[in-house]
Amino acid sequence: MYIFSFLLESLFSAFMKLRPEAVEKITVRLDMEITRAVKNWRHFARELKVAPEVIESLKWYGTFSPTANVFDNLEFTKPDLTISTLKEVFTNIGRNDLKQLLDRVFKAEDDGEKVTTVLDKVPLTDIALGLDRFKGPTANWEDFAMHKMIGVAKNRGEVHQFGSPQLEDPTAQLFQYLETKRSRLTLGELYDVLSSDSVKRPRTAKRLIDPNVEESSWRSRFVKTVIAPESDLLREISRDLNRKVPGTGDWKTVASKFEIRYKDYIQFENRKEKRSPTREVLDKVVSDRPQIAILEIVQALGNIERQDVIEVIKEELGVEDLTQAMRNLIRDKEDAAVILPDSSVSPGPSGSDEPSGSIAPVGPTWSNGQENQPQVFLSYQWDIQAKVIELKRKLELNGLTCWMDRDRMGPGDELKGEIEHGISHCKVFISCMTKKYCTSEMCQREANLACNRKKHIIPMLFEKFDSWPPQGSLGMVFPDTLYLRLPGGILTNEKFEELLKKIMEFVPPQNE
Repeated sequence: MYIFSFLLESLFSAFMKLRPEAVEKITVRLDMEITRAVKNWRHFARELKVAPEVIESLKWYGTFSPTANVFDNLEFTKPDLTISTLKEVFTNIGRNDLKQLLDRVFKAEDDGEKVTTVLDKVPLTDIALGLDRFKGPTANWEDFAMHKMIGVAKNRGEVHQFGSPQLEDPTAQLFQYLETKRSRLTLGELYDVLSSDSVKRPRTAKRLIDPNVEESSWRSRFVKTVIAPESDLLREISRDLNRKVPGTGDWKTVASKFEIRYKDYIQFENRKEKRSPTREVLDKVVSDRPQIAILEIVQALGNIERQDVIEVIKEELGVEDLTQAMRNLIRDKEDAAVILPDSSVSPGPSGSDEPSGSIAPVGPTWSNGQENQPQVFLSYQWDIQAKVIELKRKLELNGLTCWMDRDRMGPGDELKGEIEHGISHCKVFISCMTKKYCTSEMCQREANLACNRKKHIIPMLFEKFDSWPPQGSLGMVFPDTLYLRLPGGILTNEKFEELLKKIMEFVPPQNE
């Protein structure tokens, strides 16, 4: 479980570089603006303290899901649609995966519930992801919309109105225009236009009503003071008017009713290059906060109740119980400055998969007389101890203080202070890399701690690696780190001089 804690403390920037497919899954889910009940990239950005002006600049780039648009339409065209019917439709179009998804959420006794009354429980994000992305032989949102039990479209021509997600929000631009050109436009005038025979959007018109005041009072209010940019009311109106519904008008009809010239309002729907607002947010956060950890991203997702996105990260990290790992990490952070093993951990015999043990008790005098200030921390797996001892000897002959444990390992509580002291005070952290090193929890723990302490890390490859960085959690520690390869695991004079030159970039010899 502790290795999972260190994974959570790893840099999210490394996760983005090494797990591009996972980042794509995250952005697709958060970009999609489904319903108000499902929080999206905007809420995520606010949790990460992204500046409001940045969020505002990205507002045009959210993805309008055609499946979500179909469900929006069903709210008033099929208000009596039940969960049972929805399951039957998914079965009929050969999407048993989505039928099973509903089975996991709703029990048999819930089948009679109307979809409109339990919409907050419907896994709409997963349904939208399942229907939006498919074409050809696999039934998609178009087949769903044209199914006789759904009936929101009779043919491909009609179904097109729900697709082609808007890359901009023309309705929002329309209201910006009205604020400038018709600054004294009232809610009453807007209500009458939306309810007119040419627009036929009574549901949208009802959004303007304030039930707490007299009709004359809310009708006399200016539109610009009520329908503010980025307001929830504007988003709801945009969702209605940006989508074409047979037999009704859309934002273009409203613009025409307010006598806006075609050549002016047609500019509102100019398309911009598709960008992912979630990706933009992540890039901005990592740029401004390069040390942000995976844990903070997961916590932000938890705060906006996006467990489906957390699951993506969980799968990539291979954590079976991410919630428990987070609790352990937060609890241990309160108890100590670093995450360390239980006091029951002790060094294994030669050949065991135990820690490098590059540790001596706090407060000793080091081999060249300098107290408590090791310049080089040697991290290794027990099998190559003899080679690391020889490396330590050569480094000390060149005036460098080294931290390496050979036969002493303090009890648990003492060990906590020793590891933090050793890694926190060293100038250079050397990872003596072998395949066993990469699978040792203690070695991974030391490397992650060095990374989090922003130490200069030099990986020395005592064995041949087929690829670099290595697989597993260390891939996020060494994504951009240059390594020193030792052919046959032998530290030749030439390779030692190369290592010494690298070390001297960060620390001069103590005896000079």
